[in-house]
Amino acid sequence: AAGGGGGAGGSAGAGINASVFNRNVQLHQQNAVQQGVQQQLQQGLQRAQHERPTQALPPAYDQAVSVGPLPEGWVEYDDKGSGKKYYHHAASQVTQWNRPNPLARVV
Repeated sequence: AAGGGGGAGGSAGAGINASVFNRNVQLHQQNAVQQGVQQQLQQGLQRAQHERPTQALPPAYDQAVSVGPLPEGWVEYDDKGSGKKYYHHAASQVTQWNRPNPLARVV
């Protein structure tokens, strides 16, 4: 009788071990999916941060507004590929080739 109880307990233990194993596999798969999604999001953000506007500036406009301070919140950067300057306003996520007008407001 004691041996039969041990056998029943053994098969129940095997079932619990299988359940724990299956749960561990599920958690591993979920983590892998989450890491893949996070990696894709990070790559998308990196691409967005490195993209530059592609239109050319009219020379007269570029020279006309190239004096004076930038409006608040704007930062000037050098595009390494073209050697041209471009401008970014972080609060509005606007990036442009044209130097922002000191009197213009970003909405």
